[in-house]
Amino acid sequence: MISILIPTYNCIAVNLIKELHSQCLQLEIDFEIICLDDASHKTDTIIANREINTLHSVVFEELPQNIGRSAIRNKLAEKAKYPWLLYLDADVIPIQKNFISNYNLAIKNNNNVKVVYGGRKHLPRHNSNQKLRWKYGFYKEDKTKEERNRNPYISIITNNLLVKKDIFHKIKFDESLKNYGHEDTLFSYHLKKENVEVLHIDNYVNHQEIDSNQEFITKTEFGLQNLHYLCKNGNLPYKYAKITSYYQVIRKFHLNYIFIWSYKIFMSKMKKNLLSKSPSLKVFNIYKFCYFCNLNQL
Repeated sequence: MISILIPTYNCIAVNLIKELHSQCLQLEIDFEIICLDDASHKTDTIIANREINTLHSVVFEELPQNIGRSAIRNKLAEKAKYPWLLYLDADVIPIQKNFISNYNLAIKNNNNVKVVYGGRKHLPRHNSNQKLRWKYGFYKEDKTKEERNRNPYISIITNNLLVKKDIFHKIKFDESLKNYGHEDTLFSYHLKKENVEVLHIDNYVNHQEIDSNQEFITKTEFGLQNLHYLCKNGNLPYKYAKITSYYQVIRKFHLNYIFIWSYKIFMSKMKKNLLSKSPSLKVFNIYKFCYFCNLNQL
């Protein structure tokens, strides 16, 4: 019935997979769990993850070379044999013991639904050098099903996403995106274009592996580069995402040059705040917008 698909890179997924395996066995449903390692360079994580091959209906495979976030998700779908695909990031853990049961009920009670997103939470456990990622997750990403349903497509993230296999194969992930960021945005845009019905439920996972402030800034910049590439090449309309729609407005009045100038002059000061023990999300938003404006002038 369900194929649980977990891409991993330098991350131990053993506890996550054991929890999912236990829940599936208790439900007595047909299932498989496939975990693909995208050529991790941390030997200890690979050795630890090999343990899950001892579990029934669980497979852990190691790719010989890194293929990227989009390509590995497509490869996982190709290996799946069941009609429903549950994508989970390796650094999450279900908050509820009836996590799989909740998804099972959602698809049984909603015949027309092809995509179900359960949501994510950031619990208040983090180090001071992880404060930026935690604050962004807690205040910007952690939303109830009611909040997500106001804009059901843009709220989709593949960290905890159930999708019908035939729908996935119709859309897939854009493998030209190799680095981190906004592959989910493009995927959700195609779901909207195809008028695929999306259901949001409160079936949360806890995001456990929190990036350091510097790691999160770097990943954010990679994501903005992807977003710039998608919009510039016509893969994604500027009006779809919030930051690109704002950019489209200010560009009409040639105000984008103010933000380009601000990025060059105040970049170091903004980064100093973001790397501190008390980073400001307002500064982070300004930094992102200035960075995106600057990309559009390169």
